[in-house]
Amino acid sequence: MKRLLLLFVGLCALVMSAQIPNAEETFNLAMTQVNAGQYTEAIPNFRAAADAGYAPAMVWLGFCYYQGNGVERSYPDAFKWFESAAARGDKDGQYNVARMYERGEGVKQNYAEAERWYGLAAAQGDAQAADGMERARQKRLAMEQAAADSLARVQNERYAHSIEGLWPRRGRLAVDAGYTLGMGSEPKLDRIDASVSYGYQVATNVRLGAGVGVNYFSDLEKSAIPIFALVRFDLPSMHGTKPSGPFVELRAGYAAGDMSGLYMSPSVGYRLGLSPTMGLNIGVGYTLLKYKYDFKYLNADYDHNFNLGGLSFRVGVEF
Repeated sequence: MKRLLLLFVGLCALVMSAQIPNAEETFNLAMTQVNAGQYTEAIPNFRAAADAGYAPAMVWLGFCYYQGNGVERSYPDAFKWFESAAARGDKDGQYNVARMYERGEGVKQNYAEAERWYGLAAAQGDAQAADGMERARQKRLAMEQAAADSLARVQNERYAHSIEGLWPRRGRLAVDAGYTLGMGSEPKLDRIDASVSYGYQVATNVRLGAGVGVNYFSDLEKSAIPIFALVRFDLPSMHGTKPSGPFVELRAGYAAGDMSGLYMSPSVGYRLGLSPTMGLNIGVGYTLLKYKYDFKYLNADYDHNFNLGGLSFRVGVEF
C-alpha cells in the first residue's frame, strides 16, 4: 500500500512537471496575442496556463479582469486570480493582492492584510511594495486610532448621561424646613423644624455628612438646636439629565439649647431633580428628642426624662 501511494505521488509530480512547461508555452502565446491587442483570444490561453498552476498567467488573468480587457471587468475575479498567484509566492500577485486590500476593490478593505501582503512582496525586492507597506501601516494606525477615539467618545457620552456621570462623588449642601406633629404618651408637642447639612457622596448611593438645625416648640416658646451626623442612601434614576429617585436618611446626634438631649430622626423621601446638580427633597419621618427636665419641689431637686416624638414632614433643596 505504501509503495502504491509513493507511486501515485510520483506520477502526480511527473504530470505537474510536464504541465508547467506546456503552461509556460501557453502563457507565452497569450502574451503574443496581448501584444497584438488580441485580448479576447488571449483569455482562454491565460486561463489554461493559470489552471495548470502557472503563477504569471494567474497574474495576467487578474489584470484582464481588473481592467476589463477581453472579459467583463470584475474586481472579485481579479482578486481571486491575484490571490492564487500570491499564494504561490509570486511577488506581482502579492503586490496586487495588497493593493486591492488597501483600496477595498473586490474584497473588504483591510489595511492590516494590505500591509502583510506588501511586506511579502517587499521581501522579494519590490521597492513599490516597500512603499506600499509603509503607507498601509500608516493607514492602519490612523484607522485604529480613529476607532479608539470613536469608542472613547461613545463611552464618554454614555458616562456623561449615566447615573455615575450625572451623580458624581462630591459634596452636597442641603437646606430644609418642615413641621413635626407631636405623637406618643409623652407631652405631644408640635414643633417647627429647619436645618442645614453638608454631606459627601462617598459612593453612587451613599452619602455621609453632618448638620445643624433648629426645632422651635411654639407651645413652650422654647427651642432645641440639634447637631447631628447623617447617613443617606439614594436610589437615583435618570429623568433626562436630572437625577431623581427615592432616598432613606438617618440623622443622629445631640440637641443643645432650651430642650437639650439625644436626637434621632430617620426618614424616607423622594429627590426630584431640578437640574443636573440641584434637587428638591420631600421627606417624611419620625423625630425623637429625649429631653431631660429639671425642677424643684419642696426644696428638693427632681428631673424627668421626656421622649418628645413626632411625625415629621420636610421639604428642602440640595445643591
